[in-house]
Amino acid sequence: MLSLFPESEVANKIAARPDWERTLGYAGWAAMGVFTQAFALALQHRPVLERPYKHVLFAGAFVGLGYALNTFQDTQLHRLEQKRDRLVRRRMLRVTEGAAALDGEGAVAH
Repeated sequence: MLSLFPESEVANKIAARPDWERTLGYAGWAAMGVFTQAFALALQHRPVLERPYKHVLFAGAFVGLGYALNTFQDTQLHRLEQKRDRLVRRRMLRVTEGAAALDGEGAVAH
């Protein structure tokens, strides 16, 4: 995206994340899903590894949740950058038009 100003530090950090970092984040979401299922079974005083396919399902569900949140965050950052660029462009136009108007008034008054 062509921008008037350099993008914010937060946007640069998120957009420039390498693939391994994103994969590590998804692994974290998967681990959270497995932990959630194990914790639920522990609260019920049942064997923690009972029906292990449910752990896989929870891991997949949490990876999907993490992916959705990551995509949402990237989309929102992109929209904010576009909105900021539009606002800055408008502000610059107002300033240049105001300066031109002042120059025109000064020339007429003399």
